[in-house]
Amino acid sequence: RLGRPWHDAASFPWCAELERHFEVIRAEAVAALSADGGPWPMVRGQVGLTQGRGEWRELVMLGPGAERGRSLCPTTAELLDRIPAARHLAESAGGCGNAIFASLAPGTRLHPHCGPTNTRLTCHLGVEVPEGCGIRVGDETRTWRRGKCLVFDDSWEHEVWNEGTSVRVVLLVNFWHPDLPVEQWEESAKELQEGFLDL
Repeated sequence: RLGRPWHDAASFPWCAELERHFEVIRAEAVAALSADGGPWPMVRGQVGLTQGRGEWRELVMLGPGAERGRSLCPTTAELLDRIPAARHLAESAGGCGNAIFASLAPGTRLHPHCGPTNTRLTCHLGVEVPEGCGIRVGDETRTWRRGKCLVFDDSWEHEVWNEGTSVRVVLLVNFWHPDLPVEQWEESAKELQEGFLDL
């Protein structure tokens, strides 16, 4: 098949920017976990992936429903706004990508699944990473490191787990695949709105 499951975060200069601002991103995320307004919403459709065990929650930072997240985490929002490939995808009508803080409660496993298209990649910035967490994409398993980015193609089969004793939090950023020229973003978003698209 086309493409590869894992990509080098060093290929994306904005990953280094997120890493450079990690301490403030983490501080905003941790404060947001206990902010007024109750717990973060459950990720839509998560029961099928968790098989009803555990919790996968999100605080949306780019795209529809981002008002609360952007209010609670303004510096993170500003950093995300500087990533055109993420901002455009999140704001496009296809609704096939966003940026979120994603929390995975202890004992939660997202069973093997595939994202809808390989026209995007996904970045995870490790924010809170207890022992016993991991992610498999394709045949390779990795784990997060606090303050470091992982980049992968989630159209490959992948699964995620937290077998630790505290919550795992990442900043998840979907963005247009670098092999997709900027001038094709708009057309691709329309095609995604009408169905699923692959490179």
